[in-house]
Amino acid sequence: MAYEYYTSIAVLGHSATGKIDVLYGFRSLHPHAHVREAKVILGIMNHFKCSHLVHDYTGAGTVRETVMSQAGLPQPNIVPIAYVGTAKGNVLNFKPATDLHPRDHFTMDKARSLNYTCQFIKSGIIRFFEYDYKGSGEQGLLHDFLHLIEDKSESAFGRDSYKILRDPAGPDDFAQAVNMGTMMLCHMTGNWPDLSDYEDIDVGPDLERSMNPTRLRDWEDI
Repeated sequence: MAYEYYTSIAVLGHSATGKIDVLYGFRSLHPHAHVREAKVILGIMNHFKCSHLVHDYTGAGTVRETVMSQAGLPQPNIVPIAYVGTAKGNVLNFKPATDLHPRDHFTMDKARSLNYTCQFIKSGIIRFFEYDYKGSGEQGLLHDFLHLIEDKSESAFGRDSYKILRDPAGPDDFAQAVNMGTMMLCHMTGNWPDLSDYEDIDVGPDLERSMNPTRLRDWEDI
């Protein structure tokens, strides 16, 4: 089944309890109507009083970003993100502009970030609007997460590597929008969820004592 990529929009915010709320979602069915989509995005941002626009960065300027910038959206409030393969270091890394990529942007480890986002959902850290699946002909937005597939392969060095792929049976663009928004929201606020707290996991006093044993007696003490 062939699938055409669309522009999907997710509105996210931090709640007072530190959880991440996905307040609204929208999938545009006009992927080539760039000016129309720019108007829609600005309208949604205005309605929800959004502070930043995070978007998928392809390495070049886009008509949508140009229109929104010309309309008065400050450049620092437009945050481009480019997916990369498994990388060392942080999930998110800032990349200053170069001749090849003439725009300050962030790179994001796709597999690691999606794993975090999916776990945040399982742990109840990310909360959504009502599940909107109505059938195979009208799958809604939240069903996108079920089109993500974890692919495990062995590298030439004998190490396992993981990729997150899309099931060709359906779209995943709303899931990607939520993922990028979640990672950048955590980065900008410095509020990375403590999974051990949400899952009630603790090393316990016995293990803590074994990791910090009392001083061994010197020979002179015997």
